[in-house]
Amino acid sequence: MLAAGGLAFAAEPWADPKLPVTSNLELWLDAGRAVTAANGLRPSGEALAEWQDASGAKRHVSQRDFKRQPKLVKIGSSASANEGAAGWVVRFDGEDDFLSAVEMNRRLKEFTLFVVAAPHSNLGRYRAFLSLNQAGRKDYETGLNLDMNAQASAALGNLNLEGRGFGGARNLLKTAVPFGTLHIIDAVADLANKQVRLAFDGQAAGQRPLAGDELSADELVIGARHSENGTGSASIQNYLHGDVAEVLLFSRALTEDELQGVRGYLRSKHSALSEALPRELSATSAAANLEPLVVVSDAPPVQMLVPGFSAREVPVELTNINNLRYRPDGQLYALGYNGDVWLLRDSDGDVVPDMKARFFENRGRLRGPIGLAVVPPGHALLKDETGRLRPAARGIVVASKGKVSALLDFDGDDVAEMERVIATGWKEIPQNVDAIGVAIHPDDGAIYFGLGTAAYNN
Repeated sequence: MLAAGGLAFAAEPWADPKLPVTSNLELWLDAGRAVTAANGLRPSGEALAEWQDASGAKRHVSQRDFKRQPKLVKIGSSASANEGAAGWVVRFDGEDDFLSAVEMNRRLKEFTLFVVAAPHSNLGRYRAFLSLNQAGRKDYETGLNLDMNAQASAALGNLNLEGRGFGGARNLLKTAVPFGTLHIIDAVADLANKQVRLAFDGQAAGQRPLAGDELSADELVIGARHSENGTGSASIQNYLHGDVAEVLLFSRALTEDELQGVRGYLRSKHSALSEALPRELSATSAAANLEPLVVVSDAPPVQMLVPGFSAREVPVELTNINNLRYRPDGQLYALGYNGDVWLLRDSDGDVVPDMKARFFENRGRLRGPIGLAVVPPGHALLKDETGRLRPAARGIVVASKGKVSALLDFDGDDVAEMERVIATGWKEIPQNVDAIGVAIHPDDGAIYFGLGTAAYNN
């Protein structure tokens, strides 16, 4: 559904007539048709200042800055400039290339999106295929974005589709494929079923709830995002390193038959490109402006990146451990993200902990703990309620959401019987973590901790 008068457009005369569905077609970027006579013949590798929209809506995307223009690249010897049906991609360098359109003035309650693309790498921080946004606003708050999520990866195994009414980064991809291979990604925002569904190469992938909020499509970015994870104003960032062959956007949820028809059309149209692209990338360095990530075979449990270190696996089974600290007698505290604290001991004198005992059972008292410091002998925290220093007392200080706590063992049995809250009272953020890290000054015993921000991942 299009909330802007329900305008209909006739596809450009130079557009591919084989597209089986054109009703409510809002955008059609076809790299093959960017080299037709209607748009002027172009040599392979030329900077692309404007990628014309074949839908008839005139939503051309452009880039005025020559240094930030992507390249129009021919793949395979069979792709001629006059064909335009396959063999061409728009190549983004992952550094600063992008194309954009403004003043589109569209509102969408439903949509169907197709992207035919081959990312070459993912260095993390939401490398994006495209985004839509309200003028000057963040894409994920006002429109939508399709990206490879926050973490860097050695293969394409993460696709994040989020936007207004289906917010929050989430991986909707259920498989992993090598970089430099061409794939058809399609997504449907279905208001009737209140869900957003993603498919990858025609196979159903993830889905997420749709609240039904109206999306803004004032501005469009191809090869990047219009975003900001902090509190500042949004800007173009998160640049794609890869190729885009085609983009289709419809202002309604296509039926299953229509989806199958468009998928078949795209699969047939780009089959030669799909076969030729991996050979082209492996035979040349045209796309290798960034060093590709390589999966290490038979990686050890721990791998140090500097010389002079060795590593041995500890024969103790624990999960979600995020802090390790030795106490003066050589025993090792291990803090889990679930709030439990374990004490690890070496029973046979080989300096490797091989036994575990629970020092503190959380039972919901600590939320998202990240940060652990060992209370030094003689510290004021080791005094009991009467103010008397207990010689056998030991303890740790842990930072968790909403508070910093001392977990104290006064009787020396290596089990904490007291949680003493030593700092609290700040306004909590919605995320699971806010207080992070603890340090105790060796001279005056002062306790320091870090308090994060709402944009904890920025």
